[in-house]
Amino acid sequence: MKTSLVTAAVLLAATGGAAIAQTPVPDSVRFRLRPVEVTVLRAPSVDTRTPAAVTSVSSSLVQDAQLTAGLDEALAAVPGLLVNNRYNFSLGSRIAIRGIGARAAFGVRGVRVMMDGIPLTMPDGQANLNNVDLGATGRMEVVRGPVSSLYGNAAGGVIAVYSEEPPVTGFGGEVRYTAATLGRSGLGNTGKAQVKAGGRGDGFDYLVSASRLTVGGAREYSEAEQRLLNARVRVGREADARWTFLLNAADAPTAQNPGSLPRDSFNIRPQMAWPRNVETRAGESARQLQGGITYDRRIGNTQGSVSVYAATRSLENPLPFAFIALDRVSGGARIAATTTGALLAREVEFTAGADVEMQSDDRREFNNVNGGAGSTVNRDQTDRVASIGPFLQLRAPVTSRLEVSGGVRYDHIAFRTDDQMLSDGRDDSGERTLSAISPRIALLYALSDEGSLYATVSTAFQTPTTTELINAPPATGQPCCPAGFNTELEPQHARNYEVGVKGTLSDRVRYDLSAYHMDLRNTLVPFQVPEAEGREFFRNSGRTRHRGFEASAAVRATNRLTIDGAYTYSDFVFVDDGLPDRDFDGNAVPGVPPHHAFVRLHITPIDRLGVDIEDEYTSAYYASDANSADSRTRSANVVNVRLNLDVNVGATRVQPFFAVANLFDRHYASSVVINAAGARYFEPAPGRNFLVGTRIRFGGWQNP
Repeated sequence: MKTSLVTAAVLLAATGGAAIAQTPVPDSVRFRLRPVEVTVLRAPSVDTRTPAAVTSVSSSLVQDAQLTAGLDEALAAVPGLLVNNRYNFSLGSRIAIRGIGARAAFGVRGVRVMMDGIPLTMPDGQANLNNVDLGATGRMEVVRGPVSSLYGNAAGGVIAVYSEEPPVTGFGGEVRYTAATLGRSGLGNTGKAQVKAGGRGDGFDYLVSASRLTVGGAREYSEAEQRLLNARVRVGREADARWTFLLNAADAPTAQNPGSLPRDSFNIRPQMAWPRNVETRAGESARQLQGGITYDRRIGNTQGSVSVYAATRSLENPLPFAFIALDRVSGGARIAATTTGALLAREVEFTAGADVEMQSDDRREFNNVNGGAGSTVNRDQTDRVASIGPFLQLRAPVTSRLEVSGGVRYDHIAFRTDDQMLSDGRDDSGERTLSAISPRIALLYALSDEGSLYATVSTAFQTPTTTELINAPPATGQPCCPAGFNTELEPQHARNYEVGVKGTLSDRVRYDLSAYHMDLRNTLVPFQVPEAEGREFFRNSGRTRHRGFEASAAVRATNRLTIDGAYTYSDFVFVDDGLPDRDFDGNAVPGVPPHHAFVRLHITPIDRLGVDIEDEYTSAYYASDANSADSRTRSANVVNVRLNLDVNVGATRVQPFFAVANLFDRHYASSVVINAAGARYFEPAPGRNFLVGTRIRFGGWQNP
């Protein structure tokens, strides 16, 4: 990698910061370098005593000087996690953990997403993030690696989002507005307005947030609008019994889809939209409502939790090949209990529970007439998914330093498609029942009070989603038409072997190192065909092998300077491509760069002024199974600068901020379409772009 701005800044800040530190100053470093509690593994534990690769992200990294419109803003410093922002709100970001999930054409696949303990991932393994508002997010936790023993289907990794906490006492309010350019025109191109209110009383607390995002687009024909409402009310006390009520509503009336580009268009005019997408007015209009109730109760040494939740989603989705209308109803229940007891003269922690979920989709497909539904009905079907997953895990000390833990889960998932359009002379109905037993075992050895070494063997189980259980057109040259229910596509299974070491040193250094070897069987591989432009179909490869190394660290150099960073090395190859007439064995699995690095300096040159300098490097990688030269991206080294000012004006806390993204105006692909038809692999990133905004807090939130 070439020497970058951050390399120079590290040297300047290290010397300048040391000079500043000669005079005592208030401790303004925002990174918590001490161990923190994580809850994503369903039993609370200290992160340095958790035998898994878990990263916790604080609210300041999610919200400060950010547009709060995409997960890539908050999670760039998490090793092993790749979030490719397509800058296309009709498709969402492409999210992969250790390569699992990279296949997704839209939404999230292979990665379990939770919000305040309620799953956003559907029973079929697909997640939509429409109702996640990063502007109201308090923290995030990421599990890197398979944990199907706890979460079942699509748990190649987990992203858990937790709402922001209300003020410690009394009432607090917030008004925030952000304007951005996204590389085109002026600051009026993109804007987000947000209001929040929260408070605490005797035995209850609440948080309500509403926001509106308008996007002019990083490219032509990429406008979007999204309105969000998120509310959480908790009644009762955490140490005894508590009810939590959640409501999330999302309305996205506009999300244009500019499409991906072939290399020549990407190089010459990256801001252009693909003409066919504009002609057919490709995009999405969606509405989603989700609610949940959780009851937590502690009785003696047993902590129990019961949740019920439900969601509705409606979608109009004009695509180059069709107009799709979807109405979805989903819901489920979760029950879990954690207790301690004696086993073989050792105190053992047990966690047991079960998840029950359902999903029903009414899906209709018409011909696309100027972005609307035509008179020709190509598909009318009901897709139903039902699942049940009981699980058990335990954790037990062997010696004062050695601990063993493990778990197992059984998943039973039933898919059924009922063809409602039999007038075409054929019945495309079908059903599948897919099941798996997912075990996990781990050892953790305490190297010191603040450091540990761990080793795990874990598994993941991932079914095709309802949209992936569709056969490709029967033969090249024939017109695109529904080809029926795919009875041959198999689930993907992963087995992961991992070792890691993590901890803190003198409250000034945090470190986390892990290495893994993961074997995937029946890997789900996407492909496109000319007869169905823009639609992705799926097949199984025989086997792929994922090997990698992940490292992250945070160093509190002085009271004025903190440095944190992450590095990911990925070696993913096809062992068996699953194709009898082609030989991709030994090729790199597409969609994931071999090297990804991130460095951030947080500098406080004066009290209450924070400056972040970020450098993110992504190496070149392929977008096709064939590893063809025309599918290879170029490497990218992108520098961002953020400034935050935090002052009190009377009884009001004012926080103006400013940011420059892609400071040196690099031209690169922010995401790719794997195995795209017509070699349209590339989704361009915006050039140099700016962001400016202000957050005003009052009441219980006014004091820094």
